[in-house]
Amino acid sequence: MSTLIVSHSQRTSKKVIVCISSTHWHFLWQRPQQIMSRLSSFYNILFVDPPAQVTEEELKKPTGGQLPNLAHRITTIHPSLKILAPYHCAGSSEPYRLMIADQIKRTLTYLGWHDPPLLWIYNLAAVPLVGHLREMGVVYDCVDSFASFSWAHPDTHLWEKELLCKAQVVFTSARTLYEKRRQLNALTYLIPNAADYGHFAKAEHFGVNDPPDLKHIARPRLGFIGAAYEWLDYGLLSQLAANHPEWHLVMIGPQQHGIELPQEPNIYWMGIRDYKVLPWYLACMDVMLIPFVRNQTTEHANPIKLWEYLAAGKAVISTALPEVPRVPGVIWVGNGHAEFEDQCRQALEWVNSPEKRLELAVKARAIARANSWEVRCQEIREILRERFRI
Repeated sequence: MSTLIVSHSQRTSKKVIVCISSTHWHFLWQRPQQIMSRLSSFYNILFVDPPAQVTEEELKKPTGGQLPNLAHRITTIHPSLKILAPYHCAGSSEPYRLMIADQIKRTLTYLGWHDPPLLWIYNLAAVPLVGHLREMGVVYDCVDSFASFSWAHPDTHLWEKELLCKAQVVFTSARTLYEKRRQLNALTYLIPNAADYGHFAKAEHFGVNDPPDLKHIARPRLGFIGAAYEWLDYGLLSQLAANHPEWHLVMIGPQQHGIELPQEPNIYWMGIRDYKVLPWYLACMDVMLIPFVRNQTTEHANPIKLWEYLAAGKAVISTALPEVPRVPGVIWVGNGHAEFEDQCRQALEWVNSPEKRLELAVKARAIARANSWEVRCQEIREILRERFRI
């Protein structure tokens, strides 16, 4: 990402947003990073990573003694965007909310950001922070049905209900999330996920040279970029690979611990690749997949990868999810394994025609351009101005 240069006079005039994230800044580049990186053009953003768990013994070690030192735990992305890596001492008698709140308040003082912040929450475990940061208001950005995750805390649904009651504004990434959350908070808005259009549209400009680790993988390549977690349909992937040994499934992204990945010879588990080079990988795929199971988690998912695939000008084949639109000649949707397999076959036939492939790319990019993070952040800013006067 390019570095934004902000003058001192601009910094001091900006209002402050403290974003309590459910994912680390340097993990997958997802909705929290996309939104906060753009809002930092207008506000001072303190992005708070999930706290590291430490023990009192660790705090007493020579290296542990650095933990209370703010300078060691603040990363500057640019002058208006700072990352705080907080810690929580599990054995401490001090409540979680007070320990984290103290670190945030000391960081804001250290940065010279003295205005009461807008508290923006992704991490539901952070609900106890509400009311402890002199905040001017609370935003809850609801991006998933977190209570449905296998690793969710038993109190997740209670935390969310409490936050919905306390927030002045609720954003939701999917219509199904919106319909349920607005029953508890009338100031709930639908802000779907979007494309980092300028980044992924770069796929158009890559030549015929593959990344080195793709050169040995024959075509056609059916790609996937995202987390190989419990929401992937591994049975579907196995079926595609077994029924079509001539197809090559390229799976890019982190893998959930404990998940048994299918090991067919034409499925390639590549692991994580740097966000900066993802357009290069996309450029070298024939079609892109969203092979999700249908469950409570995916029923509420608006896959960011959909918009990224479209920005790269790629054909998309998805399982039948509520948030995936049907766009003939661009997005193929399969209900069940057999239909998904057939949709893959149809999409591959489509992109084999240079004329159809070009027409598809133009349509796909137009959809992504109209659904960019810049468009979403403009909508968000209008709501923030109306509700918080910032």
